[in-house]
Amino acid sequence: AAVAVGFALTPAFGVAYLFVALATAAGLVYVTWRFTAAPGPDTAWAGYKYSSMYLGILLVGVIVAAHLRTRG
Repeated sequence: AAVAVGFALTPAFGVAYLFVALATAAGLVYVTWRFTAAPGPDTAWAGYKYSSMYLGILLVGVIVAAHLRTRG
């Protein structure tokens, strides 16, 4: 999550990506915290499902950032 947010500091990504990366990273930190607080199959499965969604949403953020960058 920290690396994904760190990409926003490079010139290749913009503010739109930063917001997507921060929002999804917060969710990832939350599901990770839930798993460490109560390890078990349910919290592990929730983390696995969120991580798949996280990567998809992050990819959409990259695409939107690239689209906004090429338009401007």
